[in-house]
This record gives sequence, structure tokens and C-alpha cells, in this order.
Amino acid sequence: MARTPRVSGNCMRRQPVTFSLPRRVVLAGLAASIFCLSKGTARATGWMDAIEWLWEAVRGADYSIDRFFRQLLKVKNNSKQLADDQARAERVRRDLTTATGPKSLETKLGNWLRRYQAFVNEKPRQGETDEDFNARKERQRAQLERDWKELRNQTVDALKTIKEMGEDLEGIQPDTMSSPEWHRYKQLLNDEKEVTNFLDTDMPTDPIVIDRLKEIDEGLKRIVTTIDQYAGELEAAKKKAR
Repeated sequence: MARTPRVSGNCMRRQPVTFSLPRRVVLAGLAASIFCLSKGTARATGWMDAIEWLWEAVRGADYSIDRFFRQLLKVKNNSKQLADDQARAERVRRDLTTATGPKSLETKLGNWLRRYQAFVNEKPRQGETDEDFNARKERQRAQLERDWKELRNQTVDALKTIKEMGEDLEGIQPDTMSSPEWHRYKQLLNDEKEVTNFLDTDMPTDPIVIDRLKEIDEGLKRIVTTIDQYAGELEAAKKKAR
């Protein structure tokens, strides 16, 4: 009877398989990871800087536009000047709201936030494949991105118009817009670096930023409400002016 050869126990053990990557490959991968993390951190930091700039600017505009109208009705008695300011106030309203009607207070930002929340909560429709659902979500995301960039630019245009209105009033009577809030507002809008930083923002997705935008939207609504409140007085003053 043939004897079965003995097999060494060491041979029967399963040896771990190891791979040795070149050092330069490991370092390149590590550098790429660090770059991606730093880029994400820089983007988040940039967004927080931008959103705080917008928050403070809207607060300044909310305060300043009421003071502007009260002082305007005291010092301006030229019908053309009043008509110019009336037109600019209406332009601010068009830039900020979804409709030009005096009863609509829905801002473009508020409309965008509502649609963004619906996008986040979107579920597949009955019978919809994953591929079709993902394609539909991507179309919605692309539309939200385009709409964000448009309302972002229009919001800055509205803030700049408010600043121009106040500066013109200062040219007529310098002490009419002398509050610290007004001077801070002008400083914010004159800071081209901060303005450009905000105008470079992509569509926000961070929940903290979204919550901050909801607060900012309340300030924009108050600006529109103030414009509507003074619309009748401004029209009456224009008719009485020389």
C-alpha cells in the first residue's frame, strides 16, 4: 500500500496577500485626497462668508429703505426726481419678487427655497425606473441651478439700486441718510470683493446655508412691503410736485 506523502503544516497555512505600491503613487493619492478636502472646506468657508455678507446687506437695506422713503417725501419736490425714484423702487420690486402685482409678496428667493425643498423631498413616481427618476432629478437640479444664478444676480442688482437711491438723496441733502446702518450698508455694497464672492456662488445645498437664506428671505419680504406701503404716498407727492 502506497504511503501518502506528508504535507508540511506551514504549507497548509493561508499566507496573507500583500501589495506594495510605489511610494510616489501613495503620496500622489494622499495629495489628491488632501486637495479634495481642502477644496471642499474652502468652498464651504466661501459660502459662509458670502451668506453672511448677504444677510448683513439685506438687514441694512431693510433699515435704509424705510428711512429713505420718509426722508424723500420731506425733501424732494421735483416731479421728475420723484418719478425717477418711483421707477427705481418698482425695479427693486421686480428684481426681488416673482410678480409685479402689488399684492404678491412672494420673493424669487422664497419661491426658489420652496422648489428646492420639494426637490430634496422628491420620491420616485409609481412605476418610474431608477434611471428615469435620476434623470428627472438631474433636470430639476439643473433648473434650480440656473434659477439660483438668476435670482442671485437680481438680488444684488436690487441692493445696488437701493444704495443708488440713498446716495442720490444724500446729494440733495447730505444729513438725510446719516445713520450708522446706512454707512455700513454702503460699505458692504462698495466692497467689490465681497460682492464678487457672492456672485460666484453655486447653488447652495448646505442645510445651514439654506436656513440662513430663509432668514434673509424674511428681510427681502419686508423690503417689498415697505415699497408697497410708500407707493401711494410717492404717487401723490409726484402729482403735487412742480
